[in-house]
Amino acid sequence: MDADFVEQSVKDFIENRKDKSKPVVIVWDNGPIHHAKSLISNFDQWEQQDVYIFYLPKYSPHLNPIEIFWRRVKYKWLSKVDYKSWAILKKAILAVFKKFGSLLTINFNELVQNNIPFNSA
Repeated sequence: MDADFVEQSVKDFIENRKDKSKPVVIVWDNGPIHHAKSLISNFDQWEQQDVYIFYLPKYSPHLNPIEIFWRRVKYKWLSKVDYKSWAILKKAILAVFKKFGSLLTINFNELVQNNIPFNSA
């Protein structure tokens, strides 16, 4: 994927969206691809079509599900003894992976519904 692909994807989206009466906000992270000059040069034109680009804050782990997952692994699902050696840590992490989705879960909907900040998950 490159900036040309992203640009064409946004243009296709704009052209094919069904309800053009409502504004659209596209949320991007701060990956280098999203700051390409070729993309930024389209912002004025896209805004005239009621499509706006919003960048996430540069560091926003609370908005990224994988960061929430790793925080759970690190602070809730691993214990101090799991850090005694690389071999023990690797085994413990693999055990978390095997249990995730059944014995170990994260209910993201519950976090949102109860207005619990993701960074405390």
